[in-house]
Amino acid sequence: MLPQDVILSRDVVLRPPAETDAESIARACADPRISRFLPTLPVPYTRDDALAYLREAERSWRDGGASFAIADTETDEWIGNISLKPLDARGNGEVGYLVAPWAQGRGVATAATR
Repeated sequence: MLPQDVILSRDVVLRPPAETDAESIARACADPRISRFLPTLPVPYTRDDALAYLREAERSWRDGGASFAIADTETDEWIGNISLKPLDARGNGEVGYLVAPWAQGRGVATAATR
């Protein structure tokens, strides 16, 4: 199991997702620009859907992966998610991310991946 430490950088904070992020997650996932690239998202995307995602993110840690909220360095506001799936039988990993529409174009996903 990977440690659930908070990771600070100059550009973003990576921290475990929290229930307080649910409203922001729901708002981001309700945006058509997000659902365009994630066609399996429920439409409409609700706060309950966000809470279900947060439970899933918590389980990812127990399964050998990691799931972080990407937060603003100044406000700790949720601006996205980034996750690392458990390695497969060949040792391959996969990084997935979502950046809220209001945080796009700021290099958030790149900073979080680094």
